[in-house]
Amino acid sequence: MAGSRRRACKGCGSTTRRLDKPGPRCASCHRDEVDRRREASWIRHIWQTYRLTAVAYWLIYVKQGGACAICQRAKGRPQFPQSHEKRRKRLAVDHDHRCCPTTPTCGKCTRGLCCTTCNKRVLGHFRDDPEAFLRGAEYLRNPPAKGIVDGAGEASEALERDPDRG
Repeated sequence: MAGSRRRACKGCGSTTRRLDKPGPRCASCHRDEVDRRREASWIRHIWQTYRLTAVAYWLIYVKQGGACAICQRAKGRPQFPQSHEKRRKRLAVDHDHRCCPTTPTCGKCTRGLCCTTCNKRVLGHFRDDPEAFLRGAEYLRNPPAKGIVDGAGEASEALERDPDRG
């Protein structure tokens, strides 16, 4: 092809692959280098933000069964992802905001790993209040509308007979 360069790849040394991208690597080695840099950046981020090593992160991940600590549905990105899993987000590190309200944290207040939805929308909305979780569980077990909206409740029958009593 016109304009294709045939130099040795910096990664694998191959001279048979074209170096289309500006730079010294073939496409395969370029992808590997991008993955390596992304992993190094993530390791730096969790250390600088949460004082958590990559080894500790993966130990927590395994202890939680490889899923979000709350919903158990989100699996997050595994430690050694297959090609189809590389685009998955890792589970977020959750920490106790009473100990460290801002980041970076002290590292001792890490609670576990959660999906983004549970970390921001559930824990964030409840503001880490365990009583709110208990109320939510009670609500799911005994919904206040049960017996009223299904037409079997005494109150709804009484209101139907005499609407002025409500």
